[in-house]
Amino acid sequence: MQTIQEQLIQIDDMIEKDVTSAKEKLLELTQTINVETYDLELEFLTNKIHEKELFLAFTNEQKKQYYSLQEQGSNYYRDHHFFYAMNCYEAAKYQTNHPIFDYYLGKINYVVMNFEQAIFYLENYASHGGEKMQKCLLYLGQSYRKVKKNQEAKEVFQKMQRLNNMFQINFPFYLRKRKKEEDPIELRPVEEPLPKISNSKEEPTLTFSIILKRFEEGQILTAEKLLKNYKPQENEKKEYEQFLRNKRLYKMKRKK
Repeated sequence: MQTIQEQLIQIDDMIEKDVTSAKEKLLELTQTINVETYDLELEFLTNKIHEKELFLAFTNEQKKQYYSLQEQGSNYYRDHHFFYAMNCYEAAKYQTNHPIFDYYLGKINYVVMNFEQAIFYLENYASHGGEKMQKCLLYLGQSYRKVKKNQEAKEVFQKMQRLNNMFQINFPFYLRKRKKEEDPIELRPVEEPLPKISNSKEEPTLTFSIILKRFEEGQILTAEKLLKNYKPQENEKKEYEQFLRNKRLYKMKRKK
């Protein structure tokens, strides 16, 4: 006879292959166990099933938009063009209403140190998402820590560890050295180090990429001054014109 843990792991494995059977088995399991004892695990599986069902219900056009915007956002993120990555994920969230884009938006906001905004998106994903839950909880806990909400951070890290243990998830992370013994522990996933944002005061030859980076880092007044009299090079015109056409995210940053 399978243990409760084995049944939970089996359902988790089934979701990707046969979400209908996974849903049925989860319903059966909830009728035979104390749901309060396994509330976190059951919520995780329920949300993961919903996330999968939502994707399967997409039209071909929605799936095309999902993959296209996800790939564009990923490419921009990898190249440290966080402004455009957020634009892609905002568009994908609006067009598909899929929770995974809350995770991506939360992660990027964490990287550019907009911690309150990161918390907003990551809390949304933690409530409705599944596939990226462990990483979401990691970034959410770190975001809480950055705004001095250490108790909330502790609770989130405990949830992450509980899910990892129950579902035997291999989710390695390392501990960064603390400057002082009383400082909170900082965790990072081993396989996904965060990109570094330069704080150098040296100003190289001005390019549109430099101006865009100032916007991404929240240096709005500096960026506006640079942009005011800037004449884009031929190879920058397409990106420059796209930026001028879409200032929704820029305006959102300006209000902060």
